Amino acid sequence: MTLTLLPREGSRLLLLGEGNFAFSASLVEATATGGSFGSHLVATSFDMEAEVVSRYGRAAVSRLASLREAGARLVFGVDASRLGTLLSLQRLLGNCKGPQCCGCESPSCGGFDRIVFNFPLLPAASNHARRCGVDLILAHRALLSAFLCGAAQLLRPGGLVLLASKDCYPYSWWRPESLSLWSGGKLALVTELSWEHTEYPSLYSGPCNVDRDASVKPTDGVIFVYSWAGSAEGPSEEQLRVAGRPSPRLLHCELCRVDGLTSPEDLLSHQGGKIHKRRTELEDRWSKLLQSVGLEAEGGDERRAGALATFAACDGCLLPEQIQIPEAEVDALHRSKRTKVADDNGGSVRQTTADAAE
Repeated sequence: MTLTLLPREGSRLLLLGEGNFAFSASLVEATATGGSFGSHLVATSFDMEAEVVSRYGRAAVSRLASLREAGARLVFGVDASRLGTLLSLQRLLGNCKGPQCCGCESPSCGGFDRIVFNFPLLPAASNHARRCGVDLILAHRALLSAFLCGAAQLLRPGGLVLLASKDCYPYSWWRPESLSLWSGGKLALVTELSWEHTEYPSLYSGPCNVDRDASVKPTDGVIFVYSWAGSAEGPSEEQLRVAGRPSPRLLHCELCRVDGLTSPEDLLSHQGGKIHKRRTELEDRWSKLLQSVGLEAEGGDERRAGALATFAACDGCLLPEQIQIPEAEVDALHRSKRTKVADDNGGSVRQTTADAAE
């Protein structure tokens, strides 16, 4: 069963972090004969237009021209971790005050029915983060938490946020399924869908690594779907049964997302393994980070998103010395060989088979 997450008629769509604009161009091309988004599409990039053209060449020039010809609006220099700032709201919404306070019925005004962020990755994060002693996993988690917090100011009632990511290390350690806990709770996870069970494969060749030519294995692609907390919007129960992830069994590790443990002894063995211990230590650092910037207490969305976005940008002032990571551990966390091994193992479930046996 293929689920259609991107309605093609009468819906406003915001695309974030477009990079080479391949996805937005493919979306416009796919809808050209069956109802196009046209002026309902806003495609954005973190880079300015000159940087996009310099990095991606003639292909990007052609895509940008096609998008403009179709009536799409292109906005450059958009930071997905700071969507809720006044400047971002003005650039993305124009004169409209947003979906929660605007009574305008114009299809070109208000918020968005779909907000899409495909395979987010901090720009040039690696070298700067290592210099700051910042854990890239936590920096990306902060980025996504700030993004979801800001998205709540742009999403129309009944709308969906679609976050495409990968079900393997280190991406699964960002914990996209738990973002609502740290983003204010206005938007909640509806489901996770395998890449091949959505219309994404028909739109373009496949999920890709940012700043690399190689594609991601389609089996590693996963779409996280969020909606307003308490909303009934999203795929039906039958669709989720076919295309979504199965519910965890009684014995499972929620942190590592490992299912299929057959006995309490198996669970204890897993919890004593290296991977689970590393993840527990990571969560402890994350908790200390939230405490250090006052995010465990109640706070406004703008303050919450701003603090998370600043940390995601690797600002060392938000990392008290007691929760900075030892240099040796930073190297271990981001050693490319370890990442390759984790990717080859295909994700947390298969990693844990060996982990539980330790």
